[in-house]
Amino acid sequence: MPAARPIEERFWEKVDKRGEDECWEWLGCRNNTGYGNIGTGGHTSLAHRTSWELAHGDIPQGMFVCHRCDNPPCVNPAHLFLATHRENMADMKRKGRQPRVYGEYCGRSKLTTEQVRDILARYVPGITNQSTLAKEYGVSRHTVNQIVHGQRWAKALADND
Repeated sequence: MPAARPIEERFWEKVDKRGEDECWEWLGCRNNTGYGNIGTGGHTSLAHRTSWELAHGDIPQGMFVCHRCDNPPCVNPAHLFLATHRENMADMKRKGRQPRVYGEYCGRSKLTTEQVRDILARYVPGITNQSTLAKEYGVSRHTVNQIVHGQRWAKALADND
């Protein structure tokens, strides 16, 4: 059986290398978020992490390889930097890339869109008690109050119409 080709050789043949300051696009397989993948030592690695390792050596435990260019398929080592998870999240927020998640897709949500619509349909001031609805749905009265006054869930409901 022939010896496996060196990772450096396999890696760089899948890169559209351009100018030093330009993005070097990964031409190989990409995952569903646009990051490149390459097989290394029996497992799949993210191409930008492999680029960092080829250029700088091992990635310290718990560190992320981040993009200055915010271009997921870019593997130019000059565009990459190491950061902790907290630093990576702060970088994402600073650059306005933090995804906005509303309604039942928010990880902290206790209600579904259907339940919120039901609360809105059932609530009649002076007839329906917010505390009763809150107990029934396992949320606070304050949450029900914010829902019926359009302070919570309004964006999620508008997106689902």
